[in-house]
Amino acid sequence: MTFKKRRGRSIGRETAFLVVPLLAASMALMPPTVDLPRAEADDSGAAAQRVVILPSFLAAYATFDQKLGHVAGTSRIEKADFEKDILSRIYSDVDAIVPVNIPPDPEAMLLLNPDALITQDIWLPMLKAVGLHRVSSYQYSASLDARLAQWLELGNISGKMARAQALRTHFLTSRDKLKASIGSRKEHPRVAFFIGGTEVGLGFLYGEILHLNGLIDVLGAINVSRGNRIRTVPTPESVAVLDPDFIFLGSDLAADEGAKKLYLSHEWQIVRAVRDKRVYRIHPSHFFAPTLDENLLLQWFAEILYPDLPRTLRSAYREEFHFIHDTTLTDDDLDKLLSIDQNAMSAGYMRFSRKNAINRSH
Repeated sequence: MTFKKRRGRSIGRETAFLVVPLLAASMALMPPTVDLPRAEADDSGAAAQRVVILPSFLAAYATFDQKLGHVAGTSRIEKADFEKDILSRIYSDVDAIVPVNIPPDPEAMLLLNPDALITQDIWLPMLKAVGLHRVSSYQYSASLDARLAQWLELGNISGKMARAQALRTHFLTSRDKLKASIGSRKEHPRVAFFIGGTEVGLGFLYGEILHLNGLIDVLGAINVSRGNRIRTVPTPESVAVLDPDFIFLGSDLAADEGAKKLYLSHEWQIVRAVRDKRVYRIHPSHFFAPTLDENLLLQWFAEILYPDLPRTLRSAYREEFHFIHDTTLTDDDLDKLLSIDQNAMSAGYMRFSRKNAINRSH
């Protein structure tokens, strides 16, 4: 595939986050890169027995503990989101977790009697002020190193550091294998990200502060808004000036938004990626869980940006969920995880469907 270079014409106006499950893409059915310790083999005296998790870390915590029985409370939104996630079928003890409001009420936190609490950094002072101990905070960062450090901190709180480190190693090794499978290429696909659709229509055009930049850097792609630290609402004119080869939409779009709406819009036909039907909705993901999600998301991007790569995505999902969660995905599960219906009209996407997926090299 040849990527068209940006046109020199100007049309006018200037023009979150996500995180999502793991493997490399260079060959089908690749064996795991590490031996993954079982949760019960990794307990320590420091493990929290009643943890309250306010950020979107339930999926990560379940991955360490292989249960949610030690989670006493979480934000109301996080619990509701997890209950709709495929992981809730595996970790059904989410039902027993007490939902709490955000911003948190310090007295309500005390009543939960946690021996560890994970919070956003802005609420750290008021929670410590009421006498809560072993309070850990985080600040959103687009830096992979910062997110991996948070991952290891969760491993420490859960008493599952060996498992956390093994998954970190698996993530980095798989990422490097995928990067090697892509190799050095003359063409660098240009992409645009529309993120935050719950706030406004198609979302915002994100540049410098987006964590997904680290993924597409690995793949040799370019965010056409890189360098722009202010999110802007995309318009047909502003995106046509940027002239991306691909447009990626956030998973939080309303049901009536998305690729189909762009394809049917007369105004958006001035955008080459729309005319070429290269608009893709990113599948739902787990925030701040890089070793849990980002290798599979990385492979998803790679197989869209470089159609000549081996088609291994569905088998990668099956292997990774079995490796990490000891569960078997059905074809219906895979169709949902890969957002097959939402992307059915987009160029080449049906190769990921159950009928057309080919888990070997072409």
